[in-house]
Amino acid sequence: MMSYAAPEQRNGFLLAVVHIVNRDWGELVRVYQRLGFIPEGTDVTPIEVALEKALPDVLNADITELNFKNVVGKLGDIMYTYPFSLPPFYIAIIRCLGVLEGVAIQVRTECFLQLDFAL
Repeated sequence: MMSYAAPEQRNGFLLAVVHIVNRDWGELVRVYQRLGFIPEGTDVTPIEVALEKALPDVLNADITELNFKNVVGKLGDIMYTYPFSLPPFYIAIIRCLGVLEGVAIQVRTECFLQLDFAL
């Protein structure tokens, strides 16, 4: 499984992680718009509120409870409620990450997925 992400998309992913860690939901939503996940002109205020309510639970979880499936599950609930669209490059990346985490957990239950982005 492979996917190609252009440099601006890779930078967007990194910015999204930074904004999630900093709990800057307004900027996170703007990054999602630039990446094509949220259509331009969409009222993003309810999306910001939903992210603020959903993601701190995941971010405050113990490392043994934190896994890719939980994060994607929380984001998935929001994505089905609001006008998100998933670009094809992103779907391929999510599939790859899910498979890698599943393999790691089957091999060793205390394994956690670590992402390394080559810039």
